[in-house]
Amino acid sequence: MDTMEPLGTVSELALALAGFSGIVIVFGRWKDADVAFEGYRIKLLLLASFGAMFLALTPVLFQQMGMTEPSLWILSNLLMGLFSLMFVAVLWNPTRRYMRKHPNMFYVPLLSAILIGYALNISVQLMAAAGLVPLSRSGVFLAGLYWLLAHSAIQFARLLFVKSG
Repeated sequence: MDTMEPLGTVSELALALAGFSGIVIVFGRWKDADVAFEGYRIKLLLLASFGAMFLALTPVLFQQMGMTEPSLWILSNLLMGLFSLMFVAVLWNPTRRYMRKHPNMFYVPLLSAILIGYALNISVQLMAAAGLVPLSRSGVFLAGLYWLLAHSAIQFARLLFVKSG
């Protein structure tokens, strides 16, 4: 199988999740909801899904620019690791703030599992970029994309079924 083939599918799935969030926003307007908190919840979904979409397209772009293996996968793993690190860093303080304000909206075991998932993704992506993982870099990159899709799907489900306000 061509290593670039699944990337288009991942990109399409990520875009679909982001698009469906628009439907949730339009039909899911809740009376007495904290608008800033709902914006935070939507931001989680959009950042993870758009991150997966754009990251899935980067190896194809690098290949079209003339980069060859392993360089394009080293750079892709590095970008995935850095994106995941920035995702956690940017959302850490808002998450803590909203946990204090809306404690009933956070399921701590799920939040812990998501943080562990990001820590693993960051570690494995950066280790793969450095050549410290005995796995294919493209496979590690694809696993990272699946992780972002999984987080997007979890957040989408929580937007649908866990109502604030």
